[in-house]
Amino acid sequence: MYNLLNLLTAQGFGIPILILLVIILLPSVIKKVKSILLTLIIIIIAAAGWLYWENEPRLVETDIDLGLEKPITIAFLSDFHHNTTIPWATDEAVRKCNNIEPDIIILGGDFKTHFDKSSLPDEFLEKLAKLKAKNIYYVWGNHDLFEETKKASEKMNDLGFKPLGNRTILLENKLYLSGVDYEVPKKEIKITSKEKIHYINYSVIKMEKLLKNIPDGSKVIFVSHMPQNFMRDFYDLNVLKNKKILFLAGHTHGGQVVLHDKDREEIAQKRFHIDTLSGLTDKEGQPVYISPGIGSSYFPLRFNAKPEVTVLNIK
Repeated sequence: MYNLLNLLTAQGFGIPILILLVIILLPSVIKKVKSILLTLIIIIIAAAGWLYWENEPRLVETDIDLGLEKPITIAFLSDFHHNTTIPWATDEAVRKCNNIEPDIIILGGDFKTHFDKSSLPDEFLEKLAKLKAKNIYYVWGNHDLFEETKKASEKMNDLGFKPLGNRTILLENKLYLSGVDYEVPKKEIKITSKEKIHYINYSVIKMEKLLKNIPDGSKVIFVSHMPQNFMRDFYDLNVLKNKKILFLAGHTHGGQVVLHDKDREEIAQKRFHIDTLSGLTDKEGQPVYISPGIGSSYFPLRFNAKPEVTVLNIK
C-alpha cells in the first residue's frame, strides 16, 4: 500500500487522491466529531446538575423538647466558607432560612476559609444582611482567626448581628442562650472520664464556666463551632446536672466528601474524634445537634454530604 501511494504520488495523482479520500471519509469523521461533542455536552450538563444538587442547601426541621413554656423556632446556619464555596449556595441558604420566618437565627462560625487572612468582604456581608429575624447571633469558628477579626466583628455588629461568644443571654423566663468562640488549644487537661491526657480548646474551659453560672432548673441553648467541645473534651459533667441543655455545633461539613455511607462513622471518629458527623445526637442525655453546614472548605465540592439550613422547633 505504501509503495502504491508513492507511485501514484510520483505520477501526479497525489492531490486528487487525497481530495477523494477526504470526500469519502469526511462524513464518518463529522459523525464521530458530532458524537464526541454530544457526549461532552451531556457530561458537562450532568456534571453541572450533579454539582448543583450536591451543593444546594436542604431545609431540615427537627423537633426538640426542652420543656419550654413557649415554643420557639431557631434557624442554625454554619460553615459558610464564602471564599471557597459556590456563591449561590449562600444565597439559597439565606432564601430558605427567611422563608421559615424563625424567631432567632444563630450563625455557627467559619464564615471564610483561613488561607485568606483579610476581613469578611462586603459582598458576602451583603448576602448575610438579607437574613431576617428579630435577633441574629453568631460565634467565630476555627477558620475565622484571621488578622482583621476585630474589623469583621464591627461589620457584623453594624448589620445588627449580636456576638454570642463567651456570653450568656436571658431570652425569656428560665431560657438562656450562651456560646463560645473558637480559641487555639493551649492547655493540657486530663479528661478523667476517658482516663487520658490531650490538648483541648480553651473555649471548653470558658464553656463550663458559663454553664456553671446559669441557675439550676434553667433551659439552655449553647453554641460552639466545634462539636468536640461537647462530645469529647467536656470533662466537668457536674455542670450538666439540674439543667436542660441543647448544644449546637458545626465544623464537620457532614464529612464534605463521603464516598460510602458506611464510612461516616469512621470519618467522625478518626477525623473529628466524635461519634457522628451530623444531625441529632446526645451527650450524657443532653441533646446535641451538629449541622453539616452550608459551604465547603479548600475546594467547592461536596459529595454525599448535603449542606443544610437547620430548623429547630424547640418546645
